Amino acid sequence: MLTHARILLKANQSDGGPGWTDSAIARAVDVHPGTVSRVRRSYVADGLDVALTRKAPNRVYPRRLDVAARSIVMSPCLVSGIPKQTRPAWP
Repeated sequence: MLTHARILLKANQSDGGPGWTDSAIARAVDVHPGTVSRVRRSYVADGLDVALTRKAPNRVYPRRLDVAARSIVMSPCLVSGIPKQTRPAWP
């Protein structure tokens, strides 16, 4: 959100605005020029709120470990009765 706001502030072409080019904004904000172009286009087409918020990811990542597997992996970390020196070391 902050990066998009910085892009729009530097792209402001009104009387008092800096009116920078896409490549100058990209260098100043450290993003790809395509990002600057997309933020500008989003602002013109959809408005400020849409241009400032990032699109939510549309893919779902499956869990790699189920609850039982996670408990097996985490069990050495949760052992409280064994002194630290005798706990099994990580490989």
